[in-house]
Amino acid sequence: MSALTESSAWKALSAHQRTIAGHHLRDWFAADPTRGTRFTLEAAGLWVDFSKHRIDDQALTLLHALAAQQKVARWRDRMFDGEPINSAERRAALHTALRRSPARPLLLGAHDVMPDVAAVLAR
Repeated sequence: MSALTESSAWKALSAHQRTIAGHHLRDWFAADPTRGTRFTLEAAGLWVDFSKHRIDDQALTLLHALAAQQKVARWRDRMFDGEPINSAERRAALHTALRRSPARPLLLGAHDVMPDVAAVLAR
């Protein structure tokens, strides 16, 4: 097992999954007429509908707790800042530079990679 699957938040989420596994979606929709909108979101032009998955308010709370416990926001920020988060290769995940504003520097050591990225994208 990894540290993730041994964490208290993972275990709580896993236990909750077992309690809701037998619930049918049609029952959840019947019990909650707002389910379709409550579990649907739009972000960056992407429409995501979780309402047709076995997820409820408690599952969302537990997912947020897992993300907090695993420091997902911190890892995301480190990735976007160009820090070496790829532990296997010990390097930055620089594919995020493709969607970054060229005017916003992204330093890899002392080198700003954004002019190089902009030049490649301009081809």
